[in-house]
Amino acid sequence: MPSVATRTTTLRQPAWSYLHLELYSATSFASTSARPPSTTARTGGMTSTPPASSRPGIIDLDAVTARLLLTRALSRHLGLAGSSIPMDILKLDGAQLWIRVPRQDLSCVMVALGAWEGPWEVTGGGGAAEKFDGNGGGGANEIAPGVTVAWRIRDKGNWLMGLLSSQMEQEVWNR
Repeated sequence: MPSVATRTTTLRQPAWSYLHLELYSATSFASTSARPPSTTARTGGMTSTPPASSRPGIIDLDAVTARLLLTRALSRHLGLAGSSIPMDILKLDGAQLWIRVPRQDLSCVMVALGAWEGPWEVTGGGGAAEKFDGNGGGGANEIAPGVTVAWRIRDKGNWLMGLLSSQMEQEVWNR
């Protein structure tokens, strides 16, 4: 019987890291001086929250608005270097999104997104403020002027499947 050579490879430092984020209206929680309700999860001290439909102040957004708000947070805390960090939006579901960033930039991105609070209004090309409702303009989800939004980091990891499996685990136990 011929011998078969077996070769194994271990990926110790993946090129990408993944974040599960949620955008919420910080203004609705400012009066209570509390963040959105959360429960501590078993995975690394990260927190999980009830579904968006059961909480006030959660915003539905589209990919363009999400990218704009992510870039705004990165450029505010990291300047031009922050706005140049490559970032891919992998999935967008209401106010939640999953992004991919270079592994070496993960800690900088987490600090910038976690510390940022900013206005929902953005300046258009003519210098006037435009309101976004998550669907590209005024509509059923329109947000009042002066509303402040913030990013909440729900989970992080070097492997996308690890992020998704921890989310699925939380959905099973939070029902």
